[in-house]
Amino acid sequence: MFVKIKNKVMGSKLLKKVMVVSGIISMVSATAVTASADSTFNVTGVMTSSFQTLVTDLLAMIAALLPIGLTVLGASIAIAFGIRWFKKITKG
Repeated sequence: MFVKIKNKVMGSKLLKKVMVVSGIISMVSATAVTASADSTFNVTGVMTSSFQTLVTDLLAMIAALLPIGLTVLGASIAIAFGIRWFKKITKG
């Protein structure tokens, strides 16, 4: 019973929305705390810097995972063609 509930909750769109909203709320509250501590706080600069860091990290992750993914994809395609070719040959 708990497994069914867990699967339903983990697959629901509501959980994803809650996670996004909680992330946004934590980011906004951290910005508000920092802004109140420093009167020269630049929201545009912080957001630009944050998104540049995000893009850099995402591109680094893609660069690290792309060769592995292409190797697995190529191997699976080669196996599929090999099986098809072997069936064609043995059919006669």
